[in-house]
Amino acid sequence: MTSEISGESVTGSRRDVSFFAEKSIIFDSPQAFLEGDIRPGLITVEAGGLNIDVLYEPAGSKTTVVIFHAALSRENVTLPMFTGRRITQDGPVNRIYVSDPGLYADPELTLSWYAGTSTLPLQTVLPPIIERLVVEAGGDRLMFFGASGGGFAAMFYSRLFPESLAVAVNPQTVLKNFPAYTLRQFTERAFPNFTQTEVLDHAVCSDLRIPYTESFPNYVIYIQNERDDHREKHLEPFLEAIGDKGRVAVVFGDWGDGHVAPPNEYLRDFLSNLTGSPGPWRDAVRAVAS
Repeated sequence: MTSEISGESVTGSRRDVSFFAEKSIIFDSPQAFLEGDIRPGLITVEAGGLNIDVLYEPAGSKTTVVIFHAALSRENVTLPMFTGRRITQDGPVNRIYVSDPGLYADPELTLSWYAGTSTLPLQTVLPPIIERLVVEAGGDRLMFFGASGGGFAAMFYSRLFPESLAVAVNPQTVLKNFPAYTLRQFTERAFPNFTQTEVLDHAVCSDLRIPYTESFPNYVIYIQNERDDHREKHLEPFLEAIGDKGRVAVVFGDWGDGHVAPPNEYLRDFLSNLTGSPGPWRDAVRAVAS
């Protein structure tokens, strides 16, 4: 079943869609979305008592980019959060922006890695939603993009779409290697009544080395700031674990001390070159690696 709203808050005070002038369409279940009619704009899929908010912008392109946001800059930020418009503005590509529904679980959450909650197994629920939108948009090239926590999501979901490309900026790959406070906040608030070990070892995929060791059907371009401790805690463990290093290209840069992303201009040019180049992602990864 679907319904239409115009700026109405659905998931408590943290959610506000009044920014979107066009009407939004809501599906009351993932199955309703998969079977229903969709159109460009804000699409909301209700699942597990939360809202999966997606901004769908087809452009008739052969390339579709799925974009995941990083951690929120502070608590009590209004959702949904859609970022990446400025760095994907060059060239006609289909865009699918996904806001992390796990952040609706608690107003103090700033990061939940698109891993879901105790009521919403997002890592299982989201892939068919993305697939439906990708099919609707058309084209034959699919890219997933994200930075930091969004980079973890880009790498996780890209792997479920063979021959797709993940472009991840300073991503986490092993959540246990992330600062304890933020990790504890996520597990306690998104998965109450579960221990952290139960969440990370059983409820969600929290270590990308495990699935990527099992199979590597996609491609990854890994952009890493040299002076970020993520190089030692996330990049190096991932590279040590995977077998097929021909499917990953690592790009190093020096953008400052700590967990610092490249400037928007750098990323915009980088993504524009990727999406503007013809041919399979295999060729793009080889060109970056050379």
